[in-house]
Amino acid sequence: MADNVVKRLRDLALQTLAQHVEQLPTLEYIDATARHQVARAVVGLRRLKPEVLPLFVFPGVTEIDIPDCSNIDEDTLLRALKECAAHGLDLTVLRLGLCGRCVSDGVINELGDALKSVEQLQVQGCYRLSDEGCEALVRRCAPSLDSFEISCNQRITKKSIDYFCELQNLHSLTLSECPQIDDTSLESLKSMKNLRKLQLNQMERLSDEFIGSLAKSLPELQEFSIARCSQLTNTAVEAILEACRNLKVLDVSDLHQITDDCFAPVRTHGHALSRVCMRCCLGLTDVGLEHIAFGANSYLEILEMSSVSVSLR
Repeated sequence: MADNVVKRLRDLALQTLAQHVEQLPTLEYIDATARHQVARAVVGLRRLKPEVLPLFVFPGVTEIDIPDCSNIDEDTLLRALKECAAHGLDLTVLRLGLCGRCVSDGVINELGDALKSVEQLQVQGCYRLSDEGCEALVRRCAPSLDSFEISCNQRITKKSIDYFCELQNLHSLTLSECPQIDDTSLESLKSMKNLRKLQLNQMERLSDEFIGSLAKSLPELQEFSIARCSQLTNTAVEAILEACRNLKVLDVSDLHQITDDCFAPVRTHGHALSRVCMRCCLGLTDVGLEHIAFGANSYLEILEMSSVSVSLR
């Protein structure tokens, strides 16, 4: 039956562009959103290679969003960005996924002023970046940097976190899959009073006590994710819900130790939660869902769950 569904014209166009991407002269005249969609389609076919990178990184571009850079080497990325900078690069968004091959300390140091206007920066899978590179990132990025994400890195230490905390205008910070980072490493996050979104995903050395202390220091947080932080229990979740009364989004996915009781504050305080993610929370039952449903009943828009012991009544 699915084979007989007529595809949307947009999907057909994206598929065609991706299949023939090497033959395209330019993507300069389509808007950034459409260009990002083309990039994702090209990545899906594993065709985002060095020869097609100039279609997405060219003089005059303001947003670069490459979800998979695994086929791009350092020289190719540097050459493309430096060419843009030579023509007056005014880059506001730079998102690089799976960028371990092309992003290193040396690359960041060589970029010079290419990052000076960036407001949103994402470097996923940057496993070669060290404290030196993170310091260079902070020094080269605009003081107005609004959003920063780094993931899949085992080299950065407390020094890098302290550098990030110099970005006092930051509203969104994501640190994911950095297994070496512990409570002490993140202590300086408590000074980032302008943060509204904080994601600490798969940080397996974080404790309940630290998360509670962090939540008390950042009561204005509106989005908080502690997904896959395996050491955390009800204590951490309850502390977040008690301290962050403006919370709208909460992700506690894969916290196998939490139970229904941790969501009691939602019911007590009537949190304006619009989205709750609780995938693979094996200890949750109907009672936990009732706490959320009654407490956030007029606000909740999205509830993501799986492997939860609920009854069908």
